[in-house]
Amino acid sequence: MAGAPGGGFVGVDVFFVVSGFLITGLLLHLARALWASVPV
Repeated sequence: MAGAPGGGFVGVDVFFVVSGFLITGLLLHLARALWASVPV
């Protein structure tokens, strides 16, 4: 995204970073819960 105009793109970048962080945390939480429920 080199040379992209500033302004609105900053808000989009922040949105993607925050949503990606939340989705990753949710997936990790679900994975831990699934692993804990699997009988060894």
